[in-house]
Amino acid sequence: MSKPSQEPGHNPQAYDAVFARLEAKLDNITLHIVELKTTNSKLTDRVTALEGFKSYALGVTAVVTAGVTYFVSKLIGSDK
Repeated sequence: MSKPSQEPGHNPQAYDAVFARLEAKLDNITLHIVELKTTNSKLTDRVTALEGFKSYALGVTAVVTAGVTYFVSKLIGSDK
């Protein structure tokens, strides 16, 4: 018993249409991935800058606190 090479109603161009839609979706996904990588890179740079500012602010605060503590101890120490 031989099988027919194509089923009735089979359209080989339907596969081409499906593959074309899949290719379009893959292109769209690729563009989104590139955009996400760019955004991630920008956010990484921003976080690095903010971490540097945080370290700077902590250092300035420590120096100011140490200075104020020193001068207050000298003022209180001179009263005795």
